[in-house]
Amino acid sequence: EVWTAQQRQILSFHGISMEDVQQAYAWLLQLECLDVHRFGAMDELENTMVELLARVKVPMKLFRQSPADLPRSVRVKARILITGSVRDGEALASLEIFRILVQKIMQRECAVVRSANELMAYRPWAYYLVVLLSRGMLRDAGFAK
Repeated sequence: EVWTAQQRQILSFHGISMEDVQQAYAWLLQLECLDVHRFGAMDELENTMVELLARVKVPMKLFRQSPADLPRSVRVKARILITGSVRDGEALASLEIFRILVQKIMQRECAVVRSANELMAYRPWAYYLVVLLSRGMLRDAGFAK
């Protein structure tokens, strides 16, 4: 048995039978999936989220224009660059959250830099480079580069 007696009792209390659970699992298996590549390019992640929002019919007028739709010259003018351990999923998510917070508070364009090439692309406009330290980052060969 996958479900304990206590779990089945709780489901039963809410009017959910084990047959209902099995039907829900069968329904989930029929749904079309979206692949999210956590370490993919930010544009790719944003496009996946836009597709997800479109599928669940969220009005897109609630969101600002996607950076992918902006001219390349506008996208590379970040004044504050943020980097850290970009090979660790949790650390990368922390970098993105930190970017959002700094951008909102400072009212300046910020960007998460994942490579030396990206750093060089942003360099002409950048004033600051923030390194967000996380556990094990100094042993990361990718960060050392």
